[in-house]
Amino acid sequence: MGVDLSWTNAAGAGVTQVYRAFGNCSAPAKDFQYIGSTAGTTFTDSRAQGAVSYAYTLRGADGCGEGPASSCVTITPTG
Repeated sequence: MGVDLSWTNAAGAGVTQVYRAFGNCSAPAKDFQYIGSTAGTTFTDSRAQGAVSYAYTLRGADGCGEGPASSCVTITPTG
């Protein structure tokens, strides 16, 4: 199954870190788990399963650390 994400990188970010929680964007911050990073503008969450809702947020990062979390998006893959 999987979920394909795409975005515009934050200015100055060397990489984008991807975080996921089960459910929707009202999930508490502690429920978001790091699932990977990329220097590009796309990421595939290959572990996402159909008919399960996931909330995603991103953080730009560079040599000094992570920036603030992006807006959240909820995705429920079909299948």
